[in-house]
Amino acid sequence: MGQQDLYQSDFYEDKRRFADVFNGVLFNGREVIKPEELEAEDSVKVRLRDGETGKKIICDKIRKWKGKYVSLLVLANQSYVDYRMVLRVMESEVIGYDTQRKEANRKNLEEGIKLVGDEYPSGIKKGQKLVPIITLVLYMGKDKLWDGARSLYEMLEVDEEIKPFVNDFKLNLFDYHDWKDFSRFKTANRLLFEALSCSSDKKMMKRILQKNIENRKVDRESAKAIRGILGVKFNLNAIKTKDEEGREVYDLCKAFDDYKEEGRREGKREGEQEMALKLVKKLMENQEVSFEVAVKMLGISKSRQKQLSALM
Repeated sequence: MGQQDLYQSDFYEDKRRFADVFNGVLFNGREVIKPEELEAEDSVKVRLRDGETGKKIICDKIRKWKGKYVSLLVLANQSYVDYRMVLRVMESEVIGYDTQRKEANRKNLEEGIKLVGDEYPSGIKKGQKLVPIITLVLYMGKDKLWDGARSLYEMLEVDEEIKPFVNDFKLNLFDYHDWKDFSRFKTANRLLFEALSCSSDKKMMKRILQKNIENRKVDRESAKAIRGILGVKFNLNAIKTKDEEGREVYDLCKAFDDYKEEGRREGKREGEQEMALKLVKKLMENQEVSFEVAVKMLGISKSRQKQLSALM
């Protein structure tokens, strides 16, 4: 899992944000999934076969919701589109259902309910129900839109004549590039997606942060996730403050101001360094002296000399 995926994984430890992203993407913002209805589940699923050590499937987050399973797969790498994602989700859900079958069989044995007839090789009672699994894929790439398949049909070279007999499998995929309005999200998800949507336009990002006064002050996990996924640098302690109820929050509008100021300072340093390098090269050429002599003649500090030397 990449560093950005780790930021995102921590971000969705929070049940409110986890429920909110499902409600926003799948249910048009309606609170169908409630945070208090979610229970943590192991994110590692293993399928065992005879004579094999097993195959491990990892989802970023899995929650049990009122007897159903909802899982989250996060792709946060800036340029990574997983072109096998349809197959990956298919396999993880098959393993999830097979795990349920085995668990049901184990419970039947514990309760003295025996499999009979055709049930025995099936490993499940006739009419016994499994619970649904819903997988949501979040794509956070900044460099490009999702250009991978969104269904199994898109991965197949299939004749129209036989297509009706080939089962399809569709992804529940969220790519913020496809959206213009993020108001259906009620938590820091909205701020994250809005910031991502204009990550290349700093002025627009500033306007969004100023506009969403009620959302721009977030908890530490949200601030870390937004900082990591956007790839910006700001000091968390410098933007820490208190809200009206005395809770610790982080003001992202101030973070953006600090980020811009640091960018200006960095630009100035780079400009000074470029000018110094030009002077050193010119002196070496005109006076026919070595780099060491040129930097001494110009009175350049030892720390700057090392930087310039690496650029020569």
